[in-house]
Amino acid sequence: NSIRQRLACLHTLSNHLTANYSRIVIEDLNMMGKNRKLSKAIGDCGFFTLRSHLEYKAHIRNCELVIVDKCYPWSKTSSHCGEIKQDLTLADRVYQCGECGLSMERDLNASIDLNQYQGRTGYSRSINPTKEQSKTNTIRDGFWFAGEDKPRNQ
Repeated sequence: NSIRQRLACLHTLSNHLTANYSRIVIEDLNMMGKNRKLSKAIGDCGFFTLRSHLEYKAHIRNCELVIVDKCYPWSKTSSHCGEIKQDLTLADRVYQCGECGLSMERDLNASIDLNQYQGRTGYSRSINPTKEQSKTNTIRDGFWFAGEDKPRNQ
């Protein structure tokens, strides 16, 4: 029963995103990382299933799905000035940039950086790219962050 509920939720979310936005950006997650408990928890959330749903629904609805490389240091990069903080660890939950003074929650900073993503060479691949890119959404670590522009249906 919980598996059906999860699938229904993932279908609803993927339907909403692909029906309302012309461009969706997701981060490619490393499921085989060193932390097995975290990998299992991430796997249980159904991110792979959500990605699969987004891929085929984006193709059907002519929506661009951008999958960014997990190797780029999104959570270590300032969304304000682009400075990369090499010494940031997973225990550091607040990103504080020594260059521009930006201070914000680490995942929010990474999401803003991904939302501003403009196709850095070598760090993404686009599935079903479209010319219309009026809205960008970011899914990072299970959180969905919407961009500033209006959805394409409005």
